[in-house]
Amino acid sequence: MDRHSALEIVRTTLAADHACQPEDWLRDEVIVVEAREVAGRRRFPLRAKHFGMTTMGQGVVISCSTDRLAWAEENLSLRSRDELFSSTFLAMIANFVAPDQQRLAGPHLWNLCSSESFRPAAVPAGFRLELFGKEQMAEVYRFEGFTHALSYRLDKASSDMIAVAAWRESQVIGMAGVGGDSDQLWQIGIDVAPKYQGIGLGKALVSRATEATLEQGKTPYYATNISNVRSGNTARTVGYQWAWSDVYARELVE
Repeated sequence: MDRHSALEIVRTTLAADHACQPEDWLRDEVIVVEAREVAGRRRFPLRAKHFGMTTMGQGVVISCSTDRLAWAEENLSLRSRDELFSSTFLAMIANFVAPDQQRLAGPHLWNLCSSESFRPAAVPAGFRLELFGKEQMAEVYRFEGFTHALSYRLDKASSDMIAVAAWRESQVIGMAGVGGDSDQLWQIGIDVAPKYQGIGLGKALVSRATEATLEQGKTPYYATNISNVRSGNTARTVGYQWAWSDVYARELVE
């Protein structure tokens, strides 16, 4: 899976997410579309009060529920990509969704890895990694507290497909999880006990989880908040490259 093929998968999947066309990501314009269920979208819930704004580096696609279309057209459609992701317009959008008991999440940086960019990372001395498959998740869920890596739900639509545990002697002190968000895109998440952060263990976990995902013929991706520099650097060290950015409205309590 080279980067060109991986990006094609992303464009197709994000088009399904946003109910737009794959070529819309290559247009230098702002496109506002009505949110709806489309085959091939990631297995995330489509909110009744939906708002999402995404760019792959050229134009911007804004996908929103029917009752928000007119506002988005009037206030956002004639702006540039950089204006829309500026603090001024993010604050405007946040104020718009607030009466519906929602907040604006992001901006998120979504990073993509391919077989040609992947760079394996060594496991630090004194630790060992153990790989688990989907059929072993009930066993993995016995290791509690790694909520940034695992869903701890066997019934979740985007279920955990792979887990990598980091052991220090007889204790699990870190975990990477791989969620099957769509048929092609699998998301990597990691969680390392604070005492063991900053020594390369997170990088080793992401590396092994990424390798296992590529071996399954899937495209691994990794999300970071714009402020999480350490997490972003971990992804880039292993071979992830920034592919798209987004913000979206979510309920205050979920």
